Amino acid sequence: MKILLLVKNFDFGGAENHVCDLANALQQMGHKVIVISNNGRQALKLLPEVNHIRLKFSAWKIPTQIPFLVRLIRNEKISIIHTHQHLPNLLGSLAGKFTKTPQVITIHGRARYDLRYLLWKKDIQKIIAISQNSLKGMLTEPKLKDKTVLIPNGIRFPENGHPFQPNELLLYYASRIDKRHAKLIKEILLEVWPHLIATYSDAKFRIIGDGKELKKLKKLVYSSELKLSVQFVGYKSDISTELKKASLVLGVGRVAIESLSLGVPVFSIKHGRGGRLITQSNYSKIKYGNFVDLESRPPSASQILTTFEEFLSNRAFYKQEAEMLRKEMAAEFDIQKIAQSTLSIYQEVVEKS
Repeated sequence: MKILLLVKNFDFGGAENHVCDLANALQQMGHKVIVISNNGRQALKLLPEVNHIRLKFSAWKIPTQIPFLVRLIRNEKISIIHTHQHLPNLLGSLAGKFTKTPQVITIHGRARYDLRYLLWKKDIQKIIAISQNSLKGMLTEPKLKDKTVLIPNGIRFPENGHPFQPNELLLYYASRIDKRHAKLIKEILLEVWPHLIATYSDAKFRIIGDGKELKKLKKLVYSSELKLSVQFVGYKSDISTELKKASLVLGVGRVAIESLSLGVPVFSIKHGRGGRLITQSNYSKIKYGNFVDLESRPPSASQILTTFEEFLSNRAFYKQEAEMLRKEMAAEFDIQKIAQSTLSIYQEVVEKS
């Protein structure tokens, strides 16, 4: 099968990482894969056999990009178009309509945002929701409810976790450093971290990722006492090399999945959602929202500090819980199984078209 994957951004983020891993997995399964995206560092992780075409997606370039995509689809005899993010969804829909090539769409964020440009929603062959919460929302759309399936984002699961290091306290925050993430990180550093350092003087807070707000965060840290305990790791093509060192990881979505795959405890927290420590007892409920605790309130300094203290008082317990979840998650989030499930959707759509 000849597969065309479209994604706007290809640098750091859940959708970008997933498209890269999916492309590699499908290529290894013997299919021909073409990825079209903006320039980004995920391209360095693609297998050499995957054809990566750089295209700067923008609304005002659509009139020139549609003919390009149509020619490509026809020349390469593309079997299926699989799109991610709102502009690629629109371009894939237009190109697919002109070439009569079936399209599959994965919704990584809010469906109303990712599908807002589409003119022919009734013509969408299949939509993939990455979480049960997203699936629930799609099932309320009359034109889409019978076309939506659940396939989570996958990762390459490591064979082993990492050893517990009880005398080392390393907390990690991994994300694109945009305004919303930077605001939460700043709140943690200014209102929570000093209280923790007062008791655990050797603790370290490490920040993985880069973005437009990184410079401001660095200025805040380097101009204060925070520079003694806060470290910037920067962009990592494979964040598992850092996460496996962690005592606790703060994050949701793919970051939570990657951390738990290593047997590392996770504090589910993001802007707008205070969250909690993930355990076997709340795993299903938090997984429901792509590892966002949908029932929680916006984070507060007191709540974050309380959660840290709870973790520190029971580190062995939360490490054991993470190890148990690692074994459970391998059956659901391994990229090979995700790729096979996605391929089954492709085959179903192609047969019906």
